[in-house]
Amino acid sequence: MTLHHLIADESTSCPDISMYQTQLRESLRGLIAEVLSPQEQTIIAMRFGLNETEEDVSVIEIGAKLGVGRNCGPQTIGCSMAKIRAALQGGKKEQFAF
Repeated sequence: MTLHHLIADESTSCPDISMYQTQLRESLRGLIAEVLSPQEQTIIAMRFGLNETEEDVSVIEIGAKLGVGRNCGPQTIGCSMAKIRAALQGGKKEQFAF
């Protein structure tokens, strides 16, 4: 056995971590679908990389893509985050305990 066999390959992710991240992402999507409007869901998914591409988009880009005003994005994100926090404090956090 050589040193090469003992050193972890950092280009691949651990299966346990990948599974946990997938479960967490799906739980978040479920919570978001329960408590947010469709427009809020879209904005949060784009902003925090919960969309298909899993890339976060800036608030300015969100405004341009959705055709909403410059202040609409940050206001919607703030209100949406408050709704998500309230849902978690109201007892929905069990679905995040793995």
